[in-house]
Amino acid sequence: AEAQGLGATQVIPHGIPDDFATAAPPDRAGFVHLGSIAHHKGTDRVVRAWREACPQASQGLSLHGPIVDAAAALDHPIGATLDRAGVAQALASARALVLAPRWSENAPLVVLEARASGCPVIAPRTGGFEEMITPGRDGWLFDPDDPDGLSKAMRAAATGPLPTPLAPPSLSEQVDATEAIYLRLCGDKSTPCD
Repeated sequence: AEAQGLGATQVIPHGIPDDFATAAPPDRAGFVHLGSIAHHKGTDRVVRAWREACPQASQGLSLHGPIVDAAAALDHPIGATLDRAGVAQALASARALVLAPRWSENAPLVVLEARASGCPVIAPRTGGFEEMITPGRDGWLFDPDDPDGLSKAMRAAATGPLPTPLAPPSLSEQVDATEAIYLRLCGDKSTPCD
């Protein structure tokens, strides 16, 4: 767009409803994997890395989501698909959200929900994850070509101090930013376009 002379590009990040997050318990425990239980979502990668990082199950692992391929869970127990309140509670309680998709995700909202809940995120250094997660602040990014990368990140989250993720914008901030562009394009800062 910029090369075609359409002006500077402005990105408006997705917002999260202000009432999404719930109060976090004083001690976060265990890992959570939210999303489809499927090979393409890397559920098997998460389970294998957890087994390597926490061989004594010192930190638990919860899997929640619609079951597309139960075999991807590698016989690990699968919890129920969670509603909005359940997702918020799971994120508020976990040491980290763990994602390991085999394809390049663009902008998973669960990452923003985790950040809104103060839950660090572990994800591959691919796609939108690199734009949504600042390593050391919002969680950990691992090299998807490193066979031990995910387990190393999970081990760091299990044994070390947890970062405090930066809260994402609120839904009202997203709407305000969109409206500001709309009004600017109309040439009037106070009234909508006709």
